[in-house]
Amino acid sequence: MRRGAALQQRGAGPMLARVNRNVARGQRRLLLLAVAVGLLGAGCARVTPIPEARAPSPARIYWTDAGSNTIQRAGLDGSGVETVVPHGLGEPYGIAVAVAGGKLYWAEWGVGIRRAGLDGANVETLVATPRPNGIALDAARGKLYWTEYDTDSIRRADLDGSGVEDLVTSLLGNPFGIALDAGGGKMYWTDAGTQKVQRADLDGSEVEDLVITGLENPRGIAVDAAAGKLYWTDRGSDKIQRANLDGSGVEDVVSESPSGSNRDGIALDVAAGKMYWTERFLGKIQRANLDGSAVEDVVTAAQEPYELALDTANGKLYWTDLTAGILRADLDGGGVEAVVSPGMEDPRGVALDVGSGKVYAADAGADRIRRFDLSGAAGAELAIPGLSAPYAIALDAGAGTIYWTESATATAAADRILRAGLDGSNAETLVTEGLRYPRGITLDTAAGKMYWVDAGTRKIQRANLDGSGVEDLVTAGLADPQGIAVDPAGGKIYWTDRRTDRIQRANLDGSGVEALVTAGLSNPQGIALDLADRKMYWTDWGTRKIQRANLDGSGVQDVVAAGLHTPWAIALYRP
Repeated sequence: MRRGAALQQRGAGPMLARVNRNVARGQRRLLLLAVAVGLLGAGCARVTPIPEARAPSPARIYWTDAGSNTIQRAGLDGSGVETVVPHGLGEPYGIAVAVAGGKLYWAEWGVGIRRAGLDGANVETLVATPRPNGIALDAARGKLYWTEYDTDSIRRADLDGSGVEDLVTSLLGNPFGIALDAGGGKMYWTDAGTQKVQRADLDGSEVEDLVITGLENPRGIAVDAAAGKLYWTDRGSDKIQRANLDGSGVEDVVSESPSGSNRDGIALDVAAGKMYWTERFLGKIQRANLDGSAVEDVVTAAQEPYELALDTANGKLYWTDLTAGILRADLDGGGVEAVVSPGMEDPRGVALDVGSGKVYAADAGADRIRRFDLSGAAGAELAIPGLSAPYAIALDAGAGTIYWTESATATAAADRILRAGLDGSNAETLVTEGLRYPRGITLDTAAGKMYWVDAGTRKIQRANLDGSGVEDLVTAGLADPQGIAVDPAGGKIYWTDRRTDRIQRANLDGSGVEALVTAGLSNPQGIALDLADRKMYWTDWGTRKIQRANLDGSGVQDVVAAGLHTPWAIALYRP
């Protein structure tokens, strides 16, 4: 997730829901809803009815899939699934190289553990799992190890993906980077949730804390077993640090970096006395001596370099890029080439303008908002300058405007909510104060209000459509709210929370919070309302399903239960 992974960290992006007021009054002329998540939300607005002369189209669900990086659609009962906007690679995170076997292994959000030849040929999925983070190899024993975000666990399998086993499953908060000292029989990892560096035996036993203070957001990790040293990056402090293998003697190795550069991956060339690391938001890969001296740029034109691995035998550096796929270069940075390339980078929010026959999608990985015909044809980028990982989007088709949320990045100094014309013109910032990872957004255009969830402040808020009059609605009981939708006529707001695995609702002023769906969920994301049929639809990227239920949470049903990778955004319309 491009900034999703951060995204996710930045993971995740939200959306929109839109309802014709006549429908809300029971005149089932047109219902338009859209929601985007993974960080998503929903938006609600008036739409222009389809002209009477136009042949009615079948009612459909549209959704974005951050795993396949596609936009897809199906009937409201889940039948007739088809890809509208195709894509390729998902979100590659951890990466490892098996030089002797001539293989490249990586962890790809929305797909699982994958491998290919060192030239990128013959890509295969070894283990299907929603959100793996770091990956490490013990080639001598024929094992691969990885960390998982969804289950907060560490797992391993044979190099062909068979024999999957859970190693560490308790007391983890968000295990991320992982490194092995195979000779010493130990695995080391960082945990961004508990802010620790830990280790255990290779079978997961004898877990011990090594570094438990002074960390903010530890990410990548590497081991120099011969010298008895452990190195890691810290995204929060933008430092590279090292310590003895028992966690003692912590020292800063590289501490000078522009704020928010996001140091993530790290790899060691022990023979040459060098360490390499990624500067995600600066688009760089750098290296230095193992003591931190002689820092130099290696690759300066990367997009979002994340994790990296070295093939010192062949003089190559491989890295994952949340925007560009998997790339490699010589160890001095020359000869950069794509190994596994993506298409549309990181679709998040989605919204429909049925009256104009258009679908809008926020592509967080490419810093753009795009629109297509409902058939998927004639895609075009909106000319909106200065976009930075747009997540959720909502339309007010009647007023000809689009609203979206963004999180702070290297190119955007603040979290913010913005709007522009449907053609991208006249972009303006509406809200910046008090935001920290705003996700889903939805509109009640009749009342002149917009609603959004904020995953960082753990709030649900609203404001006037011009951004004035910001108010807190729900400030307690939220863990990681994502999608949001509004039922103006019913006086309710609905939202998903991917940490509590709940769908909840409240009155429009935030009072009367109630849990609607609390069982069978695992990372619910987007949500959209079909007010005509009194149904709510949602995506769940943990179960890889699209589901629906009555508006009171009863009658939960699977709508699409197969063939999904990481469903995020969802949008409905009824002819």
